[in-house]
Amino acid sequence: MLIRRRLPGTVSDDLINWMAETGMQHMNKGVLQGFQKDSDSNFGEIELDIGNDLFNFQSAEFAPPSGVMAANYSRHFQSIFFYVFFLFNLSLYRYVHREQGQPHKYSISWTVERTLANYQGGHFYNCDYGIRIQGGGDTIVAWDPSHFHGTSLQDYPPTLETISDFNQIGLAIVTPNRIPHLWEKYTRKQVSLQQVREAIESDDEDGEI
Repeated sequence: MLIRRRLPGTVSDDLINWMAETGMQHMNKGVLQGFQKDSDSNFGEIELDIGNDLFNFQSAEFAPPSGVMAANYSRHFQSIFFYVFFLFNLSLYRYVHREQGQPHKYSISWTVERTLANYQGGHFYNCDYGIRIQGGGDTIVAWDPSHFHGTSLQDYPPTLETISDFNQIGLAIVTPNRIPHLWEKYTRKQVSLQQVREAIESDDEDGEI
């Protein structure tokens, strides 16, 4: 993961050790679809189409098993897309909140691009510490998700034309507490991939199946 080069060892080791101890797979759909062996699941080929150029990375480390991609993540209610093992996603709505029981200690967010001025809001807050982390392009934040946290409003009129603009875009590495239990059942062939999908998309906090 490229993000590991930007993080203290305490943060990145927390995530990597959790995956190693549980046998959790990286975000590699080739394994789940039977095109790649489990032993080769952590590394592979990644192609990125940027502009008119295609960049190919050999032996690249794949991302952790789940994460979030978001644009303009700062309103009182936001729609975000949750990707799990790169096979399916669901929409969630969030506000100032905290997560209990994430299987690894830290969550990590990476703001890839931001076009707003500093006074226009959209900053990250850790309410337990009473601190604000000012938003900026290519900015990484790691935090304990059991702390209350959220973002401030962005300063722009709420018109459809403005909301459709990407004022701030990024991604985050977070893991719902139901994922390890579902993964264990899937590896034991006790449930199908479709059943895992339904459990993740359900309103049941435990995702029981």
